[in-house]
Amino acid sequence: MSCGIVGATSLLGRELGTALSEAGFTRLRLLRSPEEEAPARERKLTDFAGEPALVEAFAPEQLADLDVLFLAGGAPSARRSLAAARNFPVTIPATIIDLSGGLAGEAGAVTAGWDGAGRTAAASVRVPARLMVVAHPAAQALAHLLAALDTLGPHRSCATVFEPASERGWEGIRELEQQTVRLLALQSQPQEVFGVQIAFNLRTQLGEEAAPSLEAVRARIAGELARLRAPASVAPALQLLQAPLFHASVISLYTQFTAAVDAAAVTAALSGPDTEWHEQDPDVTAVADASDADNARLHLGPPRGEAGAPGGFWLLATLDNLRRTAASAVACALALVQDRT
Repeated sequence: MSCGIVGATSLLGRELGTALSEAGFTRLRLLRSPEEEAPARERKLTDFAGEPALVEAFAPEQLADLDVLFLAGGAPSARRSLAAARNFPVTIPATIIDLSGGLAGEAGAVTAGWDGAGRTAAASVRVPARLMVVAHPAAQALAHLLAALDTLGPHRSCATVFEPASERGWEGIRELEQQTVRLLALQSQPQEVFGVQIAFNLRTQLGEEAAPSLEAVRARIAGELARLRAPASVAPALQLLQAPLFHASVISLYTQFTAAVDAAAVTAALSGPDTEWHEQDPDVTAVADASDADNARLHLGPPRGEAGAPGGFWLLATLDNLRRTAASAVACALALVQDRT
């Protein structure tokens, strides 16, 4: 199967390359995002998935013989790529997998969850679909957790998601790093990406120029979570905070069951190959220290009962946000391979 990656040198593009290599995909065409300024035919030698590789300029004709096109740049890059490809309808690949969330509003777009399985607002969809949009990692994690908790009976939940800087790519990582260093040196801080100081802060909103806004990201998570959940499921209350984290998403989840449920039952329901339990609440180092094979897992601390509220439990979960997005995109591609065999 021939695959292309637009935005191959982005933070997410490099993570995707590693995940594809581990899954056995070797026929990869690496393309810059359409907005990257460079001579039209310039090729650049780079390190990709541990091997030297050429990254080429984006052009619609580069898509002619691809079976799958991954869009790993930002949302604007995904929209520009699709618009450019549609000017040459013959060249559009059989399947487009968008890792940015930028194409969620396109007709026929299907939201891909934890295992690559797709859903629309109405029903589940068998992969491969024409356009798969990989859900935000927090939406995937919450859908995964809540589906397991559903097996224990009716419940209501509320969640606080702590968003890392890496969700905004290299630019977000660099700005958080520069803010941290300059703040300690009592110097002015760059705010081009977030519009506010996020170093040593928790933010409920960003500066007016920040795109996307935190509310837009929260709305995206809520919408994707609704599509990934069963139609009759009760939507959790959801809060999103910008955290001064370079990497890894953190989720604090409270669930109140209507019937008597104990901590052992919660642990059993959530246990499986995609979760790793810790004796204490995990922090982001649990993700950073994990092996490559474990990085797409959810790291969970022990369920903690709420005093005076039988059947109420707190959970703290962490996950590698980039690895999770890449893993779901690869799962979509693997489903396509299976469909062809």
